[in-house]
Amino acid sequence: MPDDRMKRLGSIGFVFDVKNNYWDIQFDALHRYKNKHGHCLVPRNYSDDLKLRHWIQNQHANAKVGKVSDDRMKRLQSIGFAFDAQDTRPKE
Repeated sequence: MPDDRMKRLGSIGFVFDVKNNYWDIQFDALHRYKNKHGHCLVPRNYSDDLKLRHWIQNQHANAKVGKVSDDRMKRLQSIGFAFDAQDTRPKE
């Protein structure tokens, strides 16, 4: 695709990489959750945002098999994401 067409599409918010965009959207949702609740330990029965809950499960599964990039690992760690959430779940 010509550069000028890509620039025009980008200027109106066209997303070229949907997969990475979705990851960023969910990361932002997790960051908002942390700001509201003080931690990143979203309960399994969290019904306010099922997409976030599913995304978190995917991050745990991907981390176990080494499928999370270094950049994403750093971003998750920077906000206190627990990769082994069962050991760090707050007592209620």
